[in-house]
Amino acid sequence: ATYGTILAHKPDTLKAAIGQVNALRGLNQLDQAIAACDRSLRVLEHEADLWYLKAVCHAMQVDAPAATHALAHAIRLNDSYAATAQTDVAFDGIRDTPAFLARIQSDPAPSDPMPTNAQSTHPAANDTPDA
Repeated sequence: ATYGTILAHKPDTLKAAIGQVNALRGLNQLDQAIAACDRSLRVLEHEADLWYLKAVCHAMQVDAPAATHALAHAIRLNDSYAATAQTDVAFDGIRDTPAFLARIQSDPAPSDPMPTNAQSTHPAANDTPDA
């Protein structure tokens, strides 16, 4: 079964959502990976792992504002992501930006509410669903 099929039948399956995002990210289809995160976050808005993966994808595109915004959501839901992001190679391209440094040091809440190939060092960024 494909990730898309699994998600179509059970869209709230976190493991399938993470697998789909990681597959797309692994193919360097970052726009599609971000879109997959957005679709899953409509159902799973309180899943820190999805927010973190969205931040990773934006960071890989060197989009510091979008990456730090998604990272703020992840940190708010699971504060360990602040430490994880400090060493995650996916953030290397934005690590020295003021927005990234401010986000991991102070973790202010995101200003707007949700709806809206480096390997990550976070376990969820490397999960794939069982076939």
